[in-house]
Amino acid sequence: MCRLALICLIVLAAPALAEEDPPRALPGAVACPAGLPAGHDWSEAERGAWDRICRGDPAEMDLADPKPADAAGPLPCNPERIAGEVPANRRLSADFLTLILTREPYVSIAARPEVYIYCADVTGSLNLRNEDVSVAFGLFESRATEEVTLYSASFARSLLFNGSTLAGGLVGDGLSVGGDLARRNGTEVRQTLGLRGARIGGDLTISGGSDLAVGLLADRADIGGSVFLGGSRFHGDLRLIGAKVGGNIEANDGIVVTGELAMDRISVAGNVFLGTGGHYGGDIRLVDAGIGQNLQISGGADVAGTLQADRAAMGGSLG
Repeated sequence: MCRLALICLIVLAAPALAEEDPPRALPGAVACPAGLPAGHDWSEAERGAWDRICRGDPAEMDLADPKPADAAGPLPCNPERIAGEVPANRRLSADFLTLILTREPYVSIAARPEVYIYCADVTGSLNLRNEDVSVAFGLFESRATEEVTLYSASFARSLLFNGSTLAGGLVGDGLSVGGDLARRNGTEVRQTLGLRGARIGGDLTISGGSDLAVGLLADRADIGGSVFLGGSRFHGDLRLIGAKVGGNIEANDGIVVTGELAMDRISVAGNVFLGTGGHYGGDIRLVDAGIGQNLQISGGADVAGTLQADRAAMGGSLG
């Protein structure tokens, strides 16, 4: 009798399973373990995007575009290129992105530790100031209509904006990225791109025809990999004063800098290549720079100003 009573007591005292901690979805799962939270007017586009991301797939926002008229082709992926109104199925709010990037259970239950979104029109100001983001985040061929604030945010993995338009600029001073930080393939930044004091574990890539309206401010940045700047336009100064680079700096393929290339007191473990076809509207400054290997400035580079390299130290040669 006592044994039976004890068993009953144990069963009654056992804690219930926590409903707020659903299991992680398996890649290719038929259904996501959790939908978006109640109490917010989430759009059908946001519900559909979360369902795909939760199941381990990228959110390709153009898949639900209205069928084009006979004479018209499909709409461009980047909403910035769409003439007229952007379809509702492309729109994602900044609140939606903040939720799935930083809040539980959404961070933990997705089948893969990544949020990859294509062809989206992000409305509102995306403010991830001081937030910790454990997943990789990629916004591809999309548009952010207002400022993206990543001041002192921490991304454990990569952060990618390939082919996207950041209409309000990006403030990333003090940002930490565990992987690569990339803006490739025609990325446009209409306002400030600030990476002062940023820490990037992998490569910093701004290449492939990217266009920065006010240059790049990356003084004191600490970049574990290389810096790739080929084929992009910087309308203003390109500043890496006091930065630390664990690999090379490669500015090839017709880079255009309308202002100064300012790299005073920079520390580069590898080489600095300023390649053929580049145009520099101001001085190239390497005062007190430390370059572990070679500094190579191609004879085909167009430099309107002068090379200022007082007290620069190189492990290799100047060519």
